[in-house]
Amino acid sequence: MSSTTPEIVKYLKDNYGGYVVQKRKQAKAHHRFGYQWSAMNNRALHLLSKIVRFLKEPMKRRRALLLLAEYKKLTRRNGKYTPGELEAKRDFERRFFELSYTRQHSMAA
Repeated sequence: MSSTTPEIVKYLKDNYGGYVVQKRKQAKAHHRFGYQWSAMNNRALHLLSKIVRFLKEPMKRRRALLLLAEYKKLTRRNGKYTPGELEAKRDFERRFFELSYTRQHSMAA
């Protein structure tokens, strides 16, 4: 999550962990410095569980709910998968990305 308001990214870091990076390069002299907060794995899922009910865009909400329901049970911490686990993980990824693919094609029609 990027912002030019340091208080927002500090709040996210303090409450959900993760990392904050200050973007020191300004495109133009009148631009403010930017900050980027990022979190991974459990921290990202924790924040997602808190905000999913506020997501108004249907595709993003469906993707968030899919992540919350299935990501942890399908993702191995060490990255090593049996053939069956790998197939289930790839099916999950396919379904996740199809959610946006379906939306793009329905809008283009």
